[in-house]
Amino acid sequence: MKTLEELRTFCKGYVQGVLAAEIDLSEEDLWIEWGGYDINLFGSHYTSLLSGTDRKALRVNAYKTGWEDNLDSPAHVFTVRGEL
Repeated sequence: MKTLEELRTFCKGYVQGVLAAEIDLSEEDLWIEWGGYDINLFGSHYTSLLSGTDRKALRVNAYKTGWEDNLDSPAHVFTVRGEL
């Protein structure tokens, strides 16, 4: 399983890549399997933890890969903000 720092770096890279394509992140809701995690990246449209006008940030909930039927609490939760 990847470290928390590697996970943060991966998610930051994703955000930077999407912003380079000039995509508004506020309605993003994506699941990615990477590094031993099932990662849910979602924008301000899906959470009150981000400002409704924050179009350059994603909330990250990372779960250990292999969960079935019912999600446990995330292993890691953080916000990634992009800058261009």
